[in-house]
Amino acid sequence: LQMFDSNHYRDEGKSLWAEIDETIH
Repeated sequence: LQMFDSNHYRDEGKSLWAEIDETIH
């Protein structure tokens, strides 16, 4: 998954991780 790529994660990752973080919790 490119989602865990450093550069890609910094920009688009924040939005995606925000939703994922809510799902995990």
